[in-house]
Amino acid sequence: MNSLELLAATWMTQAVRLTWIFTLAVVLVLFLRRPLRRVVGTEDAPVLWLLMPLVLLAALAPHPVMPLEALPPVVVRIAGGGAWVAPPAPAGWTVPWHMLAMAAWLLGALAVLASVGIVQRRYLRRLAGARAIDVADTRTPVWQALDSHLGPAVVGALGVRIVLPADFHTRYTPAEQVLILAHEQVHARRRDGLWRLLAQGLVALFWFHPLAWYALACLRQDQELACDAAVLRERGAPRRDYAGAMLKTQASPLMLPVGCSWSARHPLTERVAMLKLPVPTRARRLAGRAALGAIALAGSFAVYAAQSAPPVQHSPVVAFTLELAVSVGGQAPHLHATSCLKGADDTYRFVNHEDKSLPPWQGQVGIVPAPDGQMEIHARIAGGSLKSPVTPILRTRVGPKAAIQIGRVVAGMDHTLRLEITAWPGCGTPRPVVDDGNVHARFAGPSARVMASTFAERAGLTLVDPGSLDNAQPVAGNFEGVPPRRALQLIGSLVGMKPVFSGQTVRFVAQ
Repeated sequence: MNSLELLAATWMTQAVRLTWIFTLAVVLVLFLRRPLRRVVGTEDAPVLWLLMPLVLLAALAPHPVMPLEALPPVVVRIAGGGAWVAPPAPAGWTVPWHMLAMAAWLLGALAVLASVGIVQRRYLRRLAGARAIDVADTRTPVWQALDSHLGPAVVGALGVRIVLPADFHTRYTPAEQVLILAHEQVHARRRDGLWRLLAQGLVALFWFHPLAWYALACLRQDQELACDAAVLRERGAPRRDYAGAMLKTQASPLMLPVGCSWSARHPLTERVAMLKLPVPTRARRLAGRAALGAIALAGSFAVYAAQSAPPVQHSPVVAFTLELAVSVGGQAPHLHATSCLKGADDTYRFVNHEDKSLPPWQGQVGIVPAPDGQMEIHARIAGGSLKSPVTPILRTRVGPKAAIQIGRVVAGMDHTLRLEITAWPGCGTPRPVVDDGNVHARFAGPSARVMASTFAERAGLTLVDPGSLDNAQPVAGNFEGVPPRRALQLIGSLVGMKPVFSGQTVRFVAQ
């Protein structure tokens, strides 16, 4: 699996999880919005919609990484190394459906954002020629359009301005004009255009979800109802004048994605019906805000608590060949074993009685794949000089031996256990040939000249005067995991010579 496919697979996992969380959040908000509106009032009801972005942020928030339990002081060393080229993928072509799904989602999100930009730009173009007018008691710029179908509306998310239709002063009575301007100023003060922009972004992320589009329409309606309630509370306006202004407003032929339009597109029946409700008291409004905020925060904390730390993504489980050499007290290995481990739950168990002065060492070793072609070696070791079992974890690659050395010095005596581990994927397969820059060979028979020429070439050196080395006497040696230059020194010591390195050349002289 290449990096792009891994990214697509990770995206799919996150997308499914976030879609479920988003669905539950939307259903909860839609279920609570009307009952809570009657309890806490309509002015603060849009606060409930904060639950949706909060739960998504909670789901994406990183969980604190639980540090691995510190290895006890009896652990002397954990080491590993080498390089492993992952085995080739099986032949044949498969449909990368994760990548296709991610591409479809990305194209859909971009299409929604592009359509929002196009529609917004089309609305702004119709405002060409609009003129600024002076309106008392407003901090927001007010523009009057040349088109009677544009406005009243608040346009934009940051650089907000109020737009009035061309026939604003003739269509509405002076009392209605004051109420409409107050309504749009409440929109501007509450930053409703910015909230709608953020809502459009969420819809773009979940463009395939029908509830996302329905929730956007409900949010717009709740914002209009909230502004209606704020105007009635602040102005004490006659409800008849307010309802009349609503009925006189024509449906705009253009949509306004980023902004708030006083438009008949919003359900007038509900807006007029809400005008009949009594204005809530200050105490009730404060209690309502606290209750809505508590619901939003409780929902987000619940989502955060329910999300476990993301699991480590491992490669598909494969079988491994394990070669294990066990030694005690710094002595040469006396226990050698080769085992096939089939799956993450398969382990090799061993018991060692070499050190008669201590309880026997016993343990088990297992291997699982790890990212980037690595292996993760899990061990559990008890007995010996340990007061309690330890569980070291070693991440390594195929190549030179990895080592786990555990134990302690007791009364001046070395009571350590050393595990030398070599592993590679597959069972019954030969040990992979790994190019880590070292020599991996055992010789018995070639001459010193042949061996020196081979090692010099491995080191990228030119052997000067190879005739100085004997070409008849066979020599033998174990050069497993030895650097090439060190191997040349060992060859020289076998025949009483020493190598002299000069730049990219090497020659042998008598010791």
